[in-house]
Amino acid sequence: MSDPFLPASRSTMRSLFACISLVMITSSCALMPSEVEIWNKSGVTATDLRIAVGGNRLSVATIAPDGVASVNFEVHEETSLTIDFELPGPAGRRSCSGDVYVAGGLYNHLLVILNPDGGCSIQSVP
Repeated sequence: MSDPFLPASRSTMRSLFACISLVMITSSCALMPSEVEIWNKSGVTATDLRIAVGGNRLSVATIAPDGVASVNFEVHEETSLTIDFELPGPAGRRSCSGDVYVAGGLYNHLLVILNPDGGCSIQSVP
């Protein structure tokens, strides 16, 4: 009969350490807020940006030409991303959505590029 107070073998300790490390890494990733990064390549100032993603309504007041803005969010529901924004002149209020979905428990990094033609592209960044 083995004594329960004897030290565990090295292989048992390695396995235990690997399991604990995996749990810690996985749980710390789930706590990270997700991010939407917006690059303004339209050539004009974009204003009144409204982003709907992951059950959140986010906003950015202004992004200068060639500027970048970033907003963090917690995923409350699995959704795609929709963005509305205002461009000066005849372009006016624009809206676009992407075929990119955010999922809870994961770090989601989405990139929105406001294009010179007044449209935009949305992609997931690994």
